[in-house]
Amino acid sequence: ILRKLGEGGMGVVYAARDHTLGTDVAIKVLPPAFSGSAWALEQVGNEARLAMQLSHPGIVRTHNLETSGSDAFLVMELVEGRDLGDVLAEGGPVAEKDLIRYAKEICEALSYAHSKSVLHRDLKPSNLMLTPDGQVMLMDFGIARAAKDSLTRMTGKAATSGTLLYMSPEQ
Repeated sequence: ILRKLGEGGMGVVYAARDHTLGTDVAIKVLPPAFSGSAWALEQVGNEARLAMQLSHPGIVRTHNLETSGSDAFLVMELVEGRDLGDVLAEGGPVAEKDLIRYAKEICEALSYAHSKSVLHRDLKPSNLMLTPDGQVMLMDFGIARAAKDSLTRMTGKAATSGTLLYMSPEQ
């Protein structure tokens, strides 16, 4: 492990060195609170199965799911840059031409995922990485679902998944 990149509700992400292949990768590890949780292991397995179907220049690539006993972690492409949430938090307006380009790239990535029957379900600025060359990449398929799975069947009638401020009104 080289350094911590960030963390969310379902994982801590680190930059790491793959000594076997001689490359740098990102790894997403379940937080200690979920260690040994069958539910959490199921969730990370679902994320891996869905994300590994996707190969698009606008989506952070997931390479593998590694398990060891009751622990699991995802091995992903390491993308240098900053998430859009951090960029927006710095304040100041984003140029209109950049916003239009970002929106186009995000829509292309989502359209590709949808063509593979994968629904992201947590689109928000902190799940969008801006690379040093200005490309936007969609990341974190932690609550993604296959399009064939109904919301009520996957989360229950009273439950929701996502980030409240970015969820659609009907949720």
